[in-house]
Amino acid sequence: MRIQRTNVAMGSRQARLALALGVISLSFIGAGSPAPAADSPASSPRVWKYKIEAQSIRGTEIASANLELEAFDLTVDGDRFFVCSITGNDEVLPGYFPMGAIRGLKSGDAEIAFENPRSAGPLTTRVHPVLFPNVNPKRLAAPATGEEIVEVLQLSKFEKIRVSYKSGPLPDNATQILYEEAAVGTPEKAIGTTIKNRLAKYERRLKFAADDHRLLEGTWAWAEEKTIGPKVTTLETRLRATLLDLKPLDAAEGKKVLDEYLAIQAAASPAFQGAKEALKEAETAMASYQQKYPKGRFASALVAIEIAVATHRATAEGRERPVELIQKKVLNHPAPDFTIKDLEGNEVTLSALKEKVVVLSCWSIACKECRAEAPHLNELYEKYKDRGLVVLGLNAYNESPETGKEFRGQLGITYPLLMNGAHASRFSYFAPDFPATYWIDKSGKVVHFEIGWKIEKSQENARALETRAKALLGL
Repeated sequence: MRIQRTNVAMGSRQARLALALGVISLSFIGAGSPAPAADSPASSPRVWKYKIEAQSIRGTEIASANLELEAFDLTVDGDRFFVCSITGNDEVLPGYFPMGAIRGLKSGDAEIAFENPRSAGPLTTRVHPVLFPNVNPKRLAAPATGEEIVEVLQLSKFEKIRVSYKSGPLPDNATQILYEEAAVGTPEKAIGTTIKNRLAKYERRLKFAADDHRLLEGTWAWAEEKTIGPKVTTLETRLRATLLDLKPLDAAEGKKVLDEYLAIQAAASPAFQGAKEALKEAETAMASYQQKYPKGRFASALVAIEIAVATHRATAEGRERPVELIQKKVLNHPAPDFTIKDLEGNEVTLSALKEKVVVLSCWSIACKECRAEAPHLNELYEKYKDRGLVVLGLNAYNESPETGKEFRGQLGITYPLLMNGAHASRFSYFAPDFPATYWIDKSGKVVHFEIGWKIEKSQENARALETRAKALLGL
């Protein structure tokens, strides 16, 4: 069975950073702990913990993530695996499947596998090429320089590029080995006659312990340039990983980790296949996982799995928007709480607004329907804010504060705009499209939602907004 990553209902910058985070976690664990040779003894079970800091930058817009990665180094039937779990409060994480099992090849080659540790047969599920190939152990054992061809992610596709590399002890610290790698030149690829993609930067700088080659610290940076006619767009991604802890793991605990991984994988694999029977299998496995592991280390994956199931089912039934998750998990339930800063830096906690009627609108600046809805929400807010109405604009793409100020200035918005709302809008409120507008009554319960805004019926829609507001306010 193969674990597949998915970017469900996520903007391009967030999806791009999510993919980078997913693969980078596999890469540096493999690099920091090279696969044993075929005749070497299996490693003792261990658990690694890394801090990951990441940024994706396009102009003045920045998407950020701050995560912790745990990798359980296990041996199963003589083969070595890393079972990974990623946790954090970032707004990117749940858009892809945030864990997996990685198998280091016994030959010591710079490859890893993403597979079921108990599956039979050869390495048929290997994910290759990976974003950053592992470091060849020979380059850590002795100083090395050279060039080679590697495959990297360039504008969402894997491309072969030439890189230079060098390794050796740190000049001021012989207990550490520095490995550096950078692209040779700036490869360019044309798509048709008007589009060009260029890898403007590719670098990685890794520090390893000289004694056991564990990765102590790693930084990665790459930039991609896309030209469409006269317009040039640059996307830069930066990642930094720091080892926080490395400790032994006893066999009993290792078995628990592996069993839990297999339980969540039983839901993930069929969920991403999309077939009707597979979706039923995924739902059964999800329920089983939640019952057996109510506070499981892989529980963050459930949201991505659930969204995958809903999306596949909606597609199979010919529907464009999978709203059943909202109907099932949000409508007539207490509104999922959050605390997010507004443009002025003030924290807004939704649960603190009980006894108020709250209109929560999920938006993005590029959404023309959002721009059509916002002035009518603002008019409603100005008219009824002194009578208990609150309007909150929840940005669904974690766009920059500058973008929020532009939106506010162009449309004359006076209600609070919360820019760090990707996680809440997509994975607490399951917004499938934008604008997505939720009405929360004075008890804190979601009593109505609307997806979209028909521009040609703006006045009619505005009257419906006011009718609903007055009813909930008791006017």
